[in-house]
Amino acid sequence: MPRHALLLAASLTLAACSSPHTGDAYDRAEMGRSMSLERGTVLSVREVRVRGTESNIGTGVGAAAGGIAGYQLGGDRWINALGAVGGAVLGGLAGSAAEEGLTRDTAQEIIVEKPGGATVVVVQKAGDYALAPGQPVVIVRGDRMRVVPAEQYGAAR
Repeated sequence: MPRHALLLAASLTLAACSSPHTGDAYDRAEMGRSMSLERGTVLSVREVRVRGTESNIGTGVGAAAGGIAGYQLGGDRWINALGAVGGAVLGGLAGSAAEEGLTRDTAQEIIVEKPGGATVVVVQKAGDYALAPGQPVVIVRGDRMRVVPAEQYGAAR
């Protein structure tokens, strides 16, 4: 299999694993589940880095591709076997690094003050709206938390 095809397959596989954790995106499993709403006011918003996944998919794809490529060295059986083993190890390391790099992202850390003074920190990807200090928001609590502008819920103060 050409290396282009293996890289494309690995990229598509890893892209399929990513999930848009924005305030306006829900997972299929969250449909029909009860959620609660709390009001709050944004205290701060800052950009943060989110590490990429390390699910071993990249390692497996890289090891398979490296093993196949290493076996193609030619020569006798021992050289092919050593090439396959070496290629699998190097391919696995490269695939793992590629998976982490392809799934690395940035998000927003949002600190919200609830009535009464308690604070909550939520990390989510930026949505189709901007959040700013002093802005009234709604905290949606379900399987995970998200922060949404209050006007989206008709709950502006």
